[in-house]
Formats: sequence, structure tokens, C-alpha cells
Amino acid sequence: MPKNMSRHMPKNSLTLLLPQKVKTPYIKEGLSHYLSKIKSYASLSIVEPKSEEAFQHYCQRLEKETITIVLDEKGRQFNSVNFAKTWEGFVSQKVKGISFIVGGPFGFKTPPRADLTLSLSSLTLNHEMTPLFLVEQVYRAYTILQGH
Repeated sequence: MPKNMSRHMPKNSLTLLLPQKVKTPYIKEGLSHYLSKIKSYASLSIVEPKSEEAFQHYCQRLEKETITIVLDEKGRQFNSVNFAKTWEGFVSQKVKGISFIVGGPFGFKTPPRADLTLSLSSLTLNHEMTPLFLVEQVYRAYTILQGH
């Protein structure tokens, strides 16, 4: 994406589906920080269902309506530049939105359909920290694509 191209493109609609509510204050603060930074590139909503059934319902809906990126330790790993190139391919498609689905502390009971299964690290990450690292990398991908 050429520098400043985002001014001519509609903002992307992103959804981050979490298995449960984020409780740790410093993670909430970090998410808030990156949500404010990312808003010039995309609208990002975080969904924190109240139950496993509601989580499964959201998974099924998002699988049908959006490009779906599932976070899993067995997924594909990228460096930031290669993730930005892959991200560019997703955001340039004319779709309703892009969704990220994060599994709980023990993964997924039934793995959702995924257009991409992504691993942020070969290290095991706490399921509450994963969204923070993910949102930072999405923000970084946008800035890389802008030439920053």
C-alpha cells in the first residue's frame, strides 16, 4: 500500500472475539492505548461474551460473515514485515470485515473455520495477553504499510 493510501480507502471493520472478559488492569490499559492508535486505520470492536455458548454463537456468526483469523499456538508465525504484507492482502478485499478469534486458556473445544490460523509466538502466551500483542501487531502492520 503506498504511503498515505489509507486516506483514499474506507476504514476496515475489525472484530476481536475473546473467550472471556479481560480482567487485568494493565492489559485493559494497553488495549485502550492501541485501540486509540488504530482508529485512524480501522474500527475495532472487542467482543467479550458472558458464556461459552455465546462465544460459540459469535464464532459461528463471524465464520460466515467475515474473513476469520484464529489465534492458535499451532498457527502460522510471521515477522512483522511479512505479517504486514499478509495483512495488506486481507484489508484490500471487499468483505464485511475481518475477525480475530482468540481461544481460552485451554484452546478451542471446537476450532472455528479460519482463513488464517495465526500464532503470535512459539512461546505459550497467557490468553489475556494475546489480544494486546495482537492489536499492537495489527497497528504495526498498518504503520509498516504506510511506510513508517
